[in-house]
Amino acid sequence: MNDLLTQLKTLHLSGIVEVLPSRLTHAQEKALPYADWLSLLLQDELERRSHQGLANRLRSAAFEGDYTFENYDLTSSSLEVQRLIKELQKGQYLSDYHHVIIMGQTGTGKSHLAQALGNQACRQGKKVKFMRAKKLWEAFEEQRRLCPASVAAKRLHLFYSLKC
Repeated sequence: MNDLLTQLKTLHLSGIVEVLPSRLTHAQEKALPYADWLSLLLQDELERRSHQGLANRLRSAAFEGDYTFENYDLTSSSLEVQRLIKELQKGQYLSDYHHVIIMGQTGTGKSHLAQALGNQACRQGKKVKFMRAKKLWEAFEEQRRLCPASVAAKRLHLFYSLKC
């Protein structure tokens, strides 16, 4: 058994290591065929990796709090905005590679909406990085200062020239 545990750890199958004793007992009690038992072990490992991947994506996204659609209040928005938000909730814009720009007055829930969309994208397996516009602009400026010949800096300079 120690050799098996060592092999599982070497293969980075730590989820199986955690559930192996209980799955062995379960397999013996239910007289499971080997293929069914192996399938259960692999299912446990896949589930653990899925949860771990989501946790990593949410942490890397750097959200400011627990902003999701479950705690987003649509009632203060117009019916047209509510319809658009419900359409965004479906996540089709991710598959279609469409961009979303959120604009509005201070205190209207733009940051909450952006983070809820990001949270949903993380749950769909996408990598997300939440950043406020000011911080993003500062990062662009820093990139332009450090490496003025970079493609990003050239694009920023063009945008900056058009903006001014």
